Amino acid sequence: MMKRMILVIALVGVMMGNKSFGDGDGEGLGLMFGGIILTLPNLVFTGINIAQANSPYEHSGVIPSIGILTGGLEVYDGIKLAILDRRYHGNNEFSSLFVFVGSFTVISGILNLTANKKPQDTRSSWNLYSFPARDKSMGMGMSFSLRF
Repeated sequence: MMKRMILVIALVGVMMGNKSFGDGDGEGLGLMFGGIILTLPNLVFTGINIAQANSPYEHSGVIPSIGILTGGLEVYDGIKLAILDRRYHGNNEFSSLFVFVGSFTVISGILNLTANKKPQDTRSSWNLYSFPARDKSMGMGMSFSLRF
C-alpha cells in the first residue's frame, strides 16, 4: 500500500511538470518534488536489479519493469528541469542527479531483464536413510553426496 502511494505521489509530481506554485521562482518546484520522490525508490530498484542480475536463479520481470518505468520518468524529470534551469539562468545540480540516478536504474533494469539466468544444478546433497540393524531394530544413517 505504501509503495503504491509513493508511486502515485511521484507520478503526480512528475505530471505537474513545470507548472508554477506561484509567480516567479516556483516554476520548477513540481519537477523538483517529482524527482526527489522518485530518487529513493529508484535507488532501491537499482539495488534489487543488481542483486537479481548477479543471482543464478530466475526472477519475475516485475521489479526490473517498474524500475525501467520509474527510471525513465526520473530521467525525463531531470532533463525537463535542466531545460527549465537554462531558460531562467538558474543553477540546479538536482537535474544532473535525477538524470544520473534515473539512467542508472534504467540500465540496471535492462541488464536484469536480459541476463541469461539458468537454474543452477545442485552439486551436493544430504540424504537420510534407514537400514535394518542386527537386533531387528531400525538404524538411521546420513549420507553426503558431491558431484564433480
